[in-house]
Amino acid sequence: MRTYVRYHPTVDPAARILHLARTRLGPEETARLVSWLAWRTGRPQVLAGEGPPDQRLERALGWLSAERAARLADWLEARDRVGAPLVPRGGARDA
Repeated sequence: MRTYVRYHPTVDPAARILHLARTRLGPEETARLVSWLAWRTGRPQVLAGEGPPDQRLERALGWLSAERAARLADWLEARDRVGAPLVPRGGARDA
């Protein structure tokens, strides 16, 4: 007798965020997302390094725990589904 198990692969939350940034955001918005992540994690933006905004975002995502990255990916995807801006506009008001 065979037992069938459904397998639902999980996609790395950082990969989900990078995909959204690369397909839905321009360079300026991606740079703002890096800035927002730096503010939220209490890190200086310079730690994201130099280079194109999507590369800086990839480094900045390393600042997040797996749980926080998953919550951020879910939040961004939910905003994308309803057509809301993906990048928060300011400080604590938009957190």
